[in-house]
Amino acid sequence: MRKTCLLFICLIVNINSLLSQNIWHKKVPFNAINVSLCQLNTDGEHYFINGSRSFIQVDQLGTVTGFFDQEALLPFWVSVKKRYEKATGNPYFWIIHRDTSPYRNYTFAKYQPGTGIVTQKTFSDSLTPISWRQPQILDLDDSTVVVFGRKYFRKIKYSETGGFSEEWVKSLDIPVTAALLHDGIFILASETGLVTSLNEDGSQNWANNHPLGCRSLKTTADGYIGCGRTPENMAAVIRLTFGGGETWFKTTSDADYYDVINTSDGGFVVTGISDSSKICLIKFDASGAQVWKREYSKGTGFGVLEAPDGGFVLAGRGTNPNGSLYIIKTDSQGLTAPVEDAPITGRQISTSSLQATLFPRSSIFFDGNSPQFISLADTGAATIFTFAPSIGGYDPDNILHLAADNYGLSVFDFRPGLVQSPARDFNRVWSVERKQIEQLRRDILLDDVLDELTPYDLITWPAKGNPHLKFNIDFTPVTTSPDLFPAPFRDINNDGIYNVYDGDYPLIKGDQMAWWVMTDSTEHTLSHGNAMQVDLLISVFGYDCPQTGTVDKSLFVDFDVINRSVDSYQNTYMGFFTDFDLGCYHDDYVGTMSDVNTYYVYNQDTIDLFCDQGVQGFGHEIPVQTATFINKTLHHTTTYFLPLGPGYGPDLPSEFYNILQGKWSNGVPLTEGGTGYSPNSTDYTNYIFPDNPADPQGWTMCSGNFNLNDMEMFASHGPFNFAAGDTFNIQVAFTLHPDIPHPCPDIFGLVKPAVAQISQWKNDGALDAGVDLGQVVSLPPGQSVTLDPGIVPGAIYSWSTGASAPTITVTQPGEYTVTVTLSTGCQVVENVLVQLGTSVKQPDITPYWSVHPLPASDFVYVECPDCAEGNLQAILRNAQGAALLNLEGQGNQFRMTIQHLPTGFYWMELWQKGRFLGSKKLVIAGK
Repeated sequence: MRKTCLLFICLIVNINSLLSQNIWHKKVPFNAINVSLCQLNTDGEHYFINGSRSFIQVDQLGTVTGFFDQEALLPFWVSVKKRYEKATGNPYFWIIHRDTSPYRNYTFAKYQPGTGIVTQKTFSDSLTPISWRQPQILDLDDSTVVVFGRKYFRKIKYSETGGFSEEWVKSLDIPVTAALLHDGIFILASETGLVTSLNEDGSQNWANNHPLGCRSLKTTADGYIGCGRTPENMAAVIRLTFGGGETWFKTTSDADYYDVINTSDGGFVVTGISDSSKICLIKFDASGAQVWKREYSKGTGFGVLEAPDGGFVLAGRGTNPNGSLYIIKTDSQGLTAPVEDAPITGRQISTSSLQATLFPRSSIFFDGNSPQFISLADTGAATIFTFAPSIGGYDPDNILHLAADNYGLSVFDFRPGLVQSPARDFNRVWSVERKQIEQLRRDILLDDVLDELTPYDLITWPAKGNPHLKFNIDFTPVTTSPDLFPAPFRDINNDGIYNVYDGDYPLIKGDQMAWWVMTDSTEHTLSHGNAMQVDLLISVFGYDCPQTGTVDKSLFVDFDVINRSVDSYQNTYMGFFTDFDLGCYHDDYVGTMSDVNTYYVYNQDTIDLFCDQGVQGFGHEIPVQTATFINKTLHHTTTYFLPLGPGYGPDLPSEFYNILQGKWSNGVPLTEGGTGYSPNSTDYTNYIFPDNPADPQGWTMCSGNFNLNDMEMFASHGPFNFAAGDTFNIQVAFTLHPDIPHPCPDIFGLVKPAVAQISQWKNDGALDAGVDLGQVVSLPPGQSVTLDPGIVPGAIYSWSTGASAPTITVTQPGEYTVTVTLSTGCQVVENVLVQLGTSVKQPDITPYWSVHPLPASDFVYVECPDCAEGNLQAILRNAQGAALLNLEGQGNQFRMTIQHLPTGFYWMELWQKGRFLGSKKLVIAGK
């Protein structure tokens, strides 16, 4: 067993790390009709926002970890509560919503993810259509609430066998807009300024009138704090005694306040809509003096919470007609980051020059509406509308099997997931950064415990056996066998199972990688072909290399195509539909550089203007966008529709296969000259427009002076044999070449050298040099240790000690840094912590265990299904490391009573026969 003092030191370090502030500002892709219908809540681990027709779960790092949107099912939601089934532990939800007509009653419904509404019950009232008059709901426990309407207040209980039932109902004649439970007494506030105290039987203890309609009311150490709007339409905050008397009353120039909370320093923060129509956060001290005011996106703040690190989390609704939803994490002074979109199932990766948002689709760089491959320089215009795979070959019976995609809209041949999995289990993209992995490794190596906030995608990385990938982004249970999870990972303890808490981590390409999986095991509604039964493991990655003019302007797309069929395929081709949109798509020209396995797009003239549908152009500084087969030969290129016209594209499997072979869809071979379509010519070729646009005698779109637009290309590799069980890998690099002189640019002179260089660096490993200092190293007392990041040929080393050798020997503990400049010009910076007299080792194989519910109030369950009975010890420590509870000789499932403990953060340690099994954060919430 570790000594208590050492564990205490580690605990303090980990708590300080945990509570280090992070900030973010997210715009989530759902709308809300009315701000009064929105709520912000937390369970201590996640933040929950419900709009009027949607529910979003966000972790403490700002990542959306769950959602559902049932607009057509139940409109006008006023509250959503997450619950868990006792038998399975699976989540379900209470959705409380108002009637749409006659705007009087409210309904409690149970929503089961994957199933829908399974039970509901309507309760009568007279809410009226005024937006303030929503039922106010107070939780008594996980199954019981008290609801205050306009005419009644009632106690409602839920059971898994009986659904929702009314325990009792009492008359009420108060337009309640805020309610709380304090010392067994209900404290109610109304839109008219009344604040009153009621017993459970409905009898009144006291009542006071105040000059504001109160939207929010909270308990303080010596009374209550409320906020709202005065009859003169001024935002106001009021502090009351426990008897409802006024302590102080403050009005401001803001438009309205919707929520107020106590802060840990004895003050208050309030959110609402500012005098400039923005989501606002205002800090007041205990006497009501304003300390600071912050404003964010246009809109209205409707909820605020204090975060564990001392910052604040607030939620707001935007100002457009159906109001976008925002969730914002600030520091303790209310400062936050620039606003970012928060894709639900997608992820964004970027370099200093490029940005791409990826979704679980086979049509890459396309979200179903607009292009997502963006140049961050110049005007921020897009260069690629979509990039989508096709693959086809013949089985041993000479039957064609083929799958294809172009835009993936109403018809497609691929779906998310594996051949052996449902689509919903992989209906998302995972994204990981190298720096996140480094932080995880250091955290584990310090004390064998992962105790810092860990990104959601690292925890749920879909690698073999991951016990933490239990639920999909839509809250449905994952039903795919964990043994089939295919994402690559480093198995630190060699147990064959990915578990981030064992120190395992994803194996990624580049410095930032997005990963997802598609399969053609679905009806082929685009090609109408026979399924090949292949899985596509897709990686999109880039490198943090602002030091060069090429690497940071490249993104790489890597396909591992696995033949899951029992059949081997002959004469197999794999290709890609590529719709280049270089800014405005009306003046795009395309071409091929076959000797460097590249095809590309450039502009027809010297200016790229904005065009219809709000598409952004590049102006006079026009780039060239290339696509290069890195590890495979580019055998064929064609234009997808030209010259048959956009009304004649491939429709039958044989037509798609013709295009894969470099022919026109009707089977006519590609021929040199003109448009490449000449049925009577025998001057066959494999590449369309293969010459330099700067050559007036060459076969190019520039020399042909085509009056065309919106050019789509198709590029393919093949034929090859694709045996059953084999994996075919192909990697494509997309490189942006900025500000190339137009028209008829010198592609061969200005672009080809950079393309060739990227291919060489990628193929010879220069971009992927393994530099690793190990994160944490032990220095035995009185001895020395050698720091070795790995010897990379041609690299230059620069140490924080001033040394320039590949390795150094140190005799003192501390933090050391090496900057390795690779032959590419890219720099890799590695840090290592040298610890004195510690023994850093890889973590042992430890059984998985859990503690729930989170947050807790009266008790928690501790479960360790793989632990032996009767030998567990559980220690509960407070944030300062003091042991408050110590239970010994427990079985693999037991309960710990915590109802006597104050609210706050705690740590649960689990031991087994003197062996430390780890610690988990526990939040004890208010009663």
